[in-house]
Amino acid sequence: MSSDRRMRSPREDEEMLDVDSHISKRSRNIAYDHNQPHPPYSEQPRNLSNPSPLAARVKVEPGTAPPPPAAAATTTPTKEPQTGCTKRPDQGGRTGRQITINTNFFPLSLRPTYKTIHHYHIDISPEVPPRRNRELWQELQRHPIMMETGTLVAYDGRHSVFSPKQLPAVHDNNGAVTIKIELAGQKQEIAFKIMHVNEIDMEALAIFLKTGKYTQDCTEAIQALNVALTHKPYSNMVTVGRSVFTPDGAQDLRGGIEMWHGIYHTVRLGQQQLFVNVDKSAGAFVKGGSAIELMKSIAPRWNPSHPLDRRDKDAIEMVIKGLFFKVTHRGKQFRRKYKMTQLSRSGADDTFFDHTTNDGGTRKVSVEQYYQHAYTAKLHYPRAPCFGVPGRNNTVAYFPAELCYFESGQSYKKKLNDEQVAAMLRAASMKPEPRIQKIKQSIQTLDFKNNPFLAAFGMSISDRMSDVPARVLQAPRIEFARGVKAVPRQGTWELNASQQYLGTATLHSWGLLVFENEGRLQRYKVESFVRRLVQVLSTAGMNVVMMEPPIGYTQPQGSIDKEIGLARRRIENVCQARIQMLIALLPGKGLMYPDIKAFCETSESGIMTQCALTSKIEKANDAYCRLLGMKILSKLGGTVNRLEENSLGSPGEIDRPSIASVVALVDDCGFRHIGRIQRQPSQGVGAVEVIEGLPALMMDLIASYKQIMKHHPQRILFYRDGVSESQFPEILRTEVKAIKIACHQIDPKYKPAVTFVVVKKRHNTRFFPMDKRDSDRSGNCESGTVVDSMITHPIEFDFYLQSHAGLQGTSRCAHYCVLYDENKFTSDDLQQLTFNLCHVYSRCSKATSIVPAVQYAHLLAYRARCYRDVGVNTDRPEAMPISNELKNTMFFV
Repeated sequence: MSSDRRMRSPREDEEMLDVDSHISKRSRNIAYDHNQPHPPYSEQPRNLSNPSPLAARVKVEPGTAPPPPAAAATTTPTKEPQTGCTKRPDQGGRTGRQITINTNFFPLSLRPTYKTIHHYHIDISPEVPPRRNRELWQELQRHPIMMETGTLVAYDGRHSVFSPKQLPAVHDNNGAVTIKIELAGQKQEIAFKIMHVNEIDMEALAIFLKTGKYTQDCTEAIQALNVALTHKPYSNMVTVGRSVFTPDGAQDLRGGIEMWHGIYHTVRLGQQQLFVNVDKSAGAFVKGGSAIELMKSIAPRWNPSHPLDRRDKDAIEMVIKGLFFKVTHRGKQFRRKYKMTQLSRSGADDTFFDHTTNDGGTRKVSVEQYYQHAYTAKLHYPRAPCFGVPGRNNTVAYFPAELCYFESGQSYKKKLNDEQVAAMLRAASMKPEPRIQKIKQSIQTLDFKNNPFLAAFGMSISDRMSDVPARVLQAPRIEFARGVKAVPRQGTWELNASQQYLGTATLHSWGLLVFENEGRLQRYKVESFVRRLVQVLSTAGMNVVMMEPPIGYTQPQGSIDKEIGLARRRIENVCQARIQMLIALLPGKGLMYPDIKAFCETSESGIMTQCALTSKIEKANDAYCRLLGMKILSKLGGTVNRLEENSLGSPGEIDRPSIASVVALVDDCGFRHIGRIQRQPSQGVGAVEVIEGLPALMMDLIASYKQIMKHHPQRILFYRDGVSESQFPEILRTEVKAIKIACHQIDPKYKPAVTFVVVKKRHNTRFFPMDKRDSDRSGNCESGTVVDSMITHPIEFDFYLQSHAGLQGTSRCAHYCVLYDENKFTSDDLQQLTFNLCHVYSRCSKATSIVPAVQYAHLLAYRARCYRDVGVNTDRPEAMPISNELKNTMFFV
């Protein structure tokens, strides 16, 4: 099963965006709860920092410690980690060709000088923006209370502080102390309240790695090591999310935005060993420097000697609004930053405000006049706009743009346009060998050997990538009609005229609607495409009755509902039957696609559609028509191919398993899927993305399965996407229970065996072949490469599988984590079954990067965007209004 609460584009299907910025990853706020034990994972909250030195006066006030904000849990040993994840059933898989690969995990040796690490909670008041926390912390570090510890103390940038030794003043004052500082040049007093939370037994982590005996100290130990690992780079480099960035080698994305290369690094658990996972990342940043130059790069046509027009003003304001800037007219010693909140409509010469005169009166003056009088600053571009910031008494203070500049390193958190995304993909994508070199450069930049914080916490990190044992699984054979088989090589197989569809369909009532001027796409070109498509479909075994379907033209700006209605009546009149398929030819990927899908798939009668770009039609060949034909056949209920018999085998029974999900497999070929979309109620930041209303969805899918297959599924393999490690306990508690509830409501005696697997693609584990004979044409590891030892969890059932062939850059393997297993899979069984399923996808003749049910769930979630205007209550879970005519078809492919 896969469900996808997020609505991602199908462009993310294969090679996920190789960027750790806001483009490719949604940030997650991971709460750390001392009262609820969790296994020691490494995902932790990060902060932004851009430190600057501050002068301060400090005073100390001892105090009595109140109960800490999150009291440490009792370290009671448990038999296994408290995620509820199932334990590995064996010593790992054995099938497949054994190889050795490199991975971006660097061995971490831990020889702590002290057996315990002290955890402190720190509160800063009054509250300051997160970006200032580390600035204030650096100033606090200079105070004798912090220096008397005699060791370095690591700070996470928010509320946690870890020290290998006690902070005497805190313990001497009943576990709490308040330190107040007064910043030079500011009247505001800053108070730091430091409270002792817990003593972490570091030996507990070593015992867990050796024996699997878990205590709460294991979780806190990993957290402490991560904070110590990242303290120095997070304090000295530009930090966004979990990566640190450098402007070296920045690449222009145009529009005032540039891409910076970054470094991601975190402590990870392995089998009987700790590692540091290091990977390259990339992020989008606003160009630093002169505000005028930045504005010109955003709006190249604008001349600073002239006012901005509305279009350029909106474009510039969208990029720079919310950014911090400094001013030049008050000298280099003036270091204050201002947050830009608005861009003036007129220039400095035409923006007026009430100026208080020496005699107490007021008069209207322009911004240009004020700066000329007050600062003798003669503006070169008086018609350029001004930056507005909040002033006193709900007023707006204006600064001429030419007197402002932006510091580099400000992350661009807004959506990039299509051209910028494409440019960033090109710049960030790296083949395996260049990526290895980039990671090695990152190790040099991080300079682990000269990091005093690592030494203080007893950490030693190798600068050599780990050699990891792996296996290459044998790809399954793909069966077509008449016993014809294809053997996948490097994750792909050819489609040719000898391969007829396994389960065919009849196409007798169909037509085309061209959303383009006939002068631009002549009718004869469309007719030529139709003839080629019909020939390919017929050769492949489809029964095409209507060889010359009706073709209609309409303008893109016309009424889509009306034009589709006319096309439907025209097709049904010509074919004398209810419409089966409407092929829509579109000039581009604009608003028409979602509008067409929303109308055709949610209307009561329902119309199956297949969209294609006019640019593809003009140069369509047999290969393109075969791929298009696969989608058409799938939507009509046919079967393109299947896995060779017994490729869907399952432990304990001869019968093939039934695999159900929000997108559910409903045949024995591994091909036909049906899906349901359910809109979810909105959730707050950091909320666990639980599928609301899952019992009803599962009941609907199981009922449809029985209608198609004539019996209930006896086994349910549920692939779940979009879950972070910290969310495992809640997902396991709610969603496995929901599946059980659904089965019980169908029949109290109906109890299919359930296996629940989380699929993760958003991680930073990368594999690199050590021997060219173990690589594919792209230089990546071969399709079918699986790793389930050394870098996987010490005792839980998980594995990495790179099931697809590399397309561009360095391939990203999928991480499968088994949370629950009643089917009693062995490692080999589940790994091979998962890999086999990746070879039955209706959109291409390639092995997919994750199982098709997950791919289809992504497509369904993306399709839900098209239905955004369809009237559905968004405050509670409610099924999307898919037409009854289409709900049990593969309309979403």
